[in-house]
Amino acid sequence: GRDFETLVLHAVDSEQPLLLTLDTGKVYVGLVTRVPDPALPREHLRIMPLMSGYRSPETMAVRFTTNYREVVRAAGDTMDSYDFEMVLPSQRIVSAHVFDPDVYEAFVLQEGQGE
Repeated sequence: GRDFETLVLHAVDSEQPLLLTLDTGKVYVGLVTRVPDPALPREHLRIMPLMSGYRSPETMAVRFTTNYREVVRAAGDTMDSYDFEMVLPSQRIVSAHVFDPDVYEAFVLQEGQGE
């Protein structure tokens, strides 16, 4: 009955990012920065976002609008990637899965959404 915690632990152990969809349709791809204690009620999830965007209301397809790595790289020494660490309320997360950029690109091309 702890499927979410199992998924989070798998992502941390394998050093893979998660794609998290919030109840607003906003999506984040990020690395988990703190593993939730499975013995305690889960209230938040801390991530280092890599990308964000939204799900199309019509198709539920993911559209990325922000690449945080590019923002941090462009800022140079004036900002650290940890300036972007965020805490997401668990009750707002409606879906989560391990994110593989190669698999995502294959789906985008298959759906004819590639540029």
